[in-house]
Amino acid sequence: MRFTSSFTPDECAYKLKSAVEPEGFFVGYRRRSAVVGRVKRRRFYLRYQRPFLTNSFAPILYGRFEESAHGTEVHMHFRLHWLVIAFSTVWLAGVLYGGGVILFLSLRGLLRGEARVGEVPVWLGILAPLALLGFGVALVTWSWSVSGKTDKREILSLLRHVLHLRSEQHPH
Repeated sequence: MRFTSSFTPDECAYKLKSAVEPEGFFVGYRRRSAVVGRVKRRRFYLRYQRPFLTNSFAPILYGRFEESAHGTEVHMHFRLHWLVIAFSTVWLAGVLYGGGVILFLSLRGLLRGEARVGEVPVWLGILAPLALLGFGVALVTWSWSVSGKTDKREILSLLRHVLHLRSEQHPH
């Protein structure tokens, strides 16, 4: 996403820093703004903070200010925190590998007419990997799409209000 503001990059950084709550451990107790984050001279990241609730899978807006002839270009994109991406990748790999092996052995046992594979009932060996995979996909999808829509809307609303952003026109 790219927007423009008539303010200078330094003014944008100052106004945005004044409008957001700095991140911290007890951020749920302070209510200057529902948007928290860090603003530096040319870069920022913001996230929407619900009172007393943290959603690690919520989208974070990363952005930068660039000086232009008419003020400032604000370049932004939403993404998950890098630790969440790393955790999700490891978790998904574990579910696919470990769950895949268990699912394969359980299906093979089912086809052979066995009630158990090792100490585990066949139905559990089939259901558990599928449930874990479904849970992982649902968690990320819900956090990004359903809950994340509100987060994105609130963050962009604050930015539009504070920096008087206009959409950048792109010739096609």
